[in-house]
Amino acid sequence: DRIRTTVEATAQKTGKTVADIRAQQQALVPAGRYGTPQEFGALCAFICSQQASYITGQNFLTDGGAYPGTY
Repeated sequence: DRIRTTVEATAQKTGKTVADIRAQQQALVPAGRYGTPQEFGALCAFICSQQASYITGQNFLTDGGAYPGTY
């Protein structure tokens, strides 16, 4: 919802189409696309699982490589 809202607002402000704004934004993500709810859900399910029980205090960057560094 947040992405849709900001894309629509940017399109209105710039006079470009929503499709153009989405394409421009997605081109900035190394993965070349937005993540899906299923991808975010899969990470959430994993970190809540027994297999991840030894993981503590981590930041998972689920951004397709958009953030250029680490924390």
